[in-house]
Amino acid sequence: MKKSFKIESLVPLSAFLISLCAIAISVLEVRVMNEQKEASVWPRIFTAKHIEPDLFKVMVKNSGVGPAQIRYLEVRINGEIMKSWSDVYEYEEPAENTCEKSGEKPDEKFCEKSVEKSVEKSGEKSGEKSGEKSGEKSGEKSGEKSGEKGGLEQSILTNNVILPGELVYPFVVKGKVAEEFSNRKKYIKLKLCYCSIYEKCWVIDESLKRTAGLAVPYPVEACETNSTLQFLN
Repeated sequence: MKKSFKIESLVPLSAFLISLCAIAISVLEVRVMNEQKEASVWPRIFTAKHIEPDLFKVMVKNSGVGPAQIRYLEVRINGEIMKSWSDVYEYEEPAENTCEKSGEKPDEKFCEKSVEKSVEKSGEKSGEKSGEKSGEKSGEKSGEKSGEKGGLEQSILTNNVILPGELVYPFVVKGKVAEEFSNRKKYIKLKLCYCSIYEKCWVIDESLKRTAGLAVPYPVEACETNSTLQFLN
């Protein structure tokens, strides 16, 4: 004897399938809402060097729609770690051609200045070690770099917040010495890690491949700090 199929037996199954669909739609809606929330406060940092006659600036801009919390910063010149903007300002290239060492096309003006400095330095060390060295370092660095260091401006980036559309200049040099920084601009590399208010983080590294001349941020799980590499100022 054949068993009769009753339509009522489909009711519990259909109710179960409808419940599953409702749960899946709810989960999807929550995910979309979270993504929209994060996108509404998405920061986008880019870095650049601004050059004018007798003026050199390091620029950091937030072109996104949310605030960027700067968690970590590294600054290198020719691969050498700098700890403060004063280190960047006082940096003197070694005698060898650091342009070739950096793996980038040599800049003639930059390399010439490097050789000139090393010759002057060796001349100072031989004949002017006691008298002129102290006089020159106070006269040269307060004459050559006092009018010039008088035009030095610096500000702290690490643990700071850059608002949407805000442009900051953490390192500005004015005067004759600005030309020296203009010549070496491509050897000064910044690497910084920043996060949104929802703890989504990105790293921008000027030593990596660029798009249209600018470094492109890439996402990371979190901003990991390294005290030996971290820029302190």
